[in-house]
Amino acid sequence: MMISLNASMRNTLLSLRNISAQQDNMQLILSTGKKVNSAIDNPSSYYQATSLTNRAADLLNLLNSMEQGIQTIQAANTGVDTALNLLEQMEAITNQAGTKARNIPAKEYFENLVGANGAVVTTAEELRNAIAANKETICIYGVIDLGDISTSGGLELKANQKLVGVGYFGDFDSDIGKFSSITATDTRADGTMINISQQNCQLSDLSINYSNSLQRGKAFAVYIAGANNTTNLHNLDINAQFNDDDTNSNVRGAIYSKDTSTVNISGNINMSVSGHYGSALYTASNSICNITAGTKLNIHTYGKYGYGMLAHSSAVINIEQNTTTNIYTEGQSATGIYAFKNSRFNIYGKLQISTVMAAGIQTATTGGNTITIKNSAQVYLNTYYAGIYNTYNTSAGSNTIEIEQGAKLALSDKGGPSKWYVVQKNYHDENTSTSTANDISANNIAQKLTITQTSNWKLPANEINFSSSLEDNKALASYNQQFNDALNQYDQLLKDSSYKGINLLKGDSLKINFNETGEHNILVQGKDIASSNIGLSEVLWQSLSDVFESIDSLKSAIGKLRSLSEDLGSQFNIIQTRIDFTSALTNVLEEGADKLTLADMNEASAQYLTLQTRQSLAINSLSLASQAHGQILRLFY
Repeated sequence: MMISLNASMRNTLLSLRNISAQQDNMQLILSTGKKVNSAIDNPSSYYQATSLTNRAADLLNLLNSMEQGIQTIQAANTGVDTALNLLEQMEAITNQAGTKARNIPAKEYFENLVGANGAVVTTAEELRNAIAANKETICIYGVIDLGDISTSGGLELKANQKLVGVGYFGDFDSDIGKFSSITATDTRADGTMINISQQNCQLSDLSINYSNSLQRGKAFAVYIAGANNTTNLHNLDINAQFNDDDTNSNVRGAIYSKDTSTVNISGNINMSVSGHYGSALYTASNSICNITAGTKLNIHTYGKYGYGMLAHSSAVINIEQNTTTNIYTEGQSATGIYAFKNSRFNIYGKLQISTVMAAGIQTATTGGNTITIKNSAQVYLNTYYAGIYNTYNTSAGSNTIEIEQGAKLALSDKGGPSKWYVVQKNYHDENTSTSTANDISANNIAQKLTITQTSNWKLPANEINFSSSLEDNKALASYNQQFNDALNQYDQLLKDSSYKGINLLKGDSLKINFNETGEHNILVQGKDIASSNIGLSEVLWQSLSDVFESIDSLKSAIGKLRSLSEDLGSQFNIIQTRIDFTSALTNVLEEGADKLTLADMNEASAQYLTLQTRQSLAINSLSLASQAHGQILRLFY
């Protein structure tokens, strides 16, 4: 017997099937939390959400790269901060070497020594005010930079004024006063850094640094003038730099005196002079320069006509007994000692002259000049061609070279071997010729002079050394080692400042992309700040001047590292801003994708409960319909 479904049963069964399908879909929504799980559910929402999700994932990857870039910069910045600490420690070491090693007291100590009529100055303004106030003893404490004096002018001392460094008051700075230093630049013709035209002035225990960039005109670091004026110069280190050219006919130099003035030089004196016409000691116009007993004088000139000592126009230079003078000239026509126009040199002490292209001792063609080597003198000449050159004269009478019996001489031509002699008979050469010069060289001294060879004396090139060595100063030696140890640690630190193979402190670069295409990015270019690249190297301090050069180098290096730290900090902030932006944008993208695909769980739960109720009702309905159908069938049994 065949049983057929009535319409009501069929509708109920179809409803149950739909309810079951809806339940399956709702269960998927409830289990995944998404109302769109595939393109079938909602193609537009699905693909939009997928695009947003993919971009968010790409940005998350970039975010990781940016965060790693931040770490690389942080590693470099940590290295810079630590490196700065090391440089500051090295600066403290050099400051200690420049002061405590010499036990230089505080400023107040010297204020008590100079008294009410003196002044201890640390700035250019204080120095100028002290001179204007006619202070008698003015002590330079530290380094004073006068700056460009082209408009303001140099320093003009008044009568009886003493401009001194701390070494004037004791053995606080025996290395020629490098702690007390004055510096100036100039562009004036006939410029002068320190002008002395009054009586009884003194410069002592100072480092004087003067540069003039003008190509014409006279210019001197120390200018002394005035009739019968007496000036004392003691323990000075003078560095004079000039930018003149070969056509400039004006003499420039470290010390210039004229007008019947008298200059007394004593102690340790160093002079270094550059420029074509840069002479070290220039004495003119009837003035007298005395290099007094006990003096150690060191002269180095670099220019084409850079004479070591020049006496001009009836001037006299006396190199007294118990003095040691070293002259080294590098210019083509740079004679060591040059007498010009009725001038005179009297040499009593030790004298060493080395030239690269010129004679050691020479008279000028202007005539009337006399150079006398006294019986107490010891003279060593290492010259290009002539040791002593007595020039012919053109106008003012004969030139004379005198060498007294007992004088000791050694000559070496063009760096060749030298022999050491004692003069046995007075030598007198009065050259009256107007065309022929007379010379004494290593190859003709035996024919010119009555001499005997000796090995009992020598004046080797390294005898004259005015800077104290580290062996003589254990305190400096200790600071020297501390400096070098810290410098070694500095370079090691830089090598350890890498992150994942990138070291911004060794010049590596870091590129960080800010978007998916790489079109927007930042390039962090590192700098190699190894000690050799920022002006630092291991030191072997021979004098306080070396120590103060290290201080200047350290200040420059610290400035470079601070600038790099600022650059890294700026780039760090830029990248951190982009990280914050990218993180926020990623959240926006993910939130947008969720709004397209996520289901409302409350709504989904209610719908699922509704479906369950509908299913239960449909089953009951189907059961009733089936029972009704069965009752009809029972009529046939």
